[in-house]
Amino acid sequence: NYAAIGIFNGASATIEGRKIYARTYGTGYVCTVRGSGTVTMNISEQIAGWHSVIAIRAFSGKLYVNTPRIFLDTGNIYGGNYKHCIICYDNLGGEAIVNANLVVNNTAGYYGGISAAICRWTDSWMTLRVNGDIFAENQFGVYGLG
Repeated sequence: NYAAIGIFNGASATIEGRKIYARTYGTGYVCTVRGSGTVTMNISEQIAGWHSVIAIRAFSGKLYVNTPRIFLDTGNIYGGNYKHCIICYDNLGGEAIVNANLVVNNTAGYYGGISAAICRWTDSWMTLRVNGDIFAENQFGVYGLG
């Protein structure tokens, strides 16, 4: 119900692999980072899932994501508040550099709410750099609030 990968409390990590695919239930994330650590993800094929794929919360560290594709897939019992390739919220001035194309399955289910390929929400004053394309046919490419 929470996350396939969770990095908290200032922990630092390097995650390497071929593919991450999570079918989390409820309001889960594929990956969430919080705190002040340095997190590097080197994934050779894609990072994908049913809900928000990468959630950056209360984060003052550095996040580096290197993968060809971040993919929001079909399969979600919750709606638009949990449909993102990347969501940044209640952040503390951290930095994320994402080297990936962001792709939203055009049949990924109910959108609405704050859904978007990239959502910046509730005081997200961190720096986010995305080096890649956004493919979001049935929802916003970028949704900014706060």
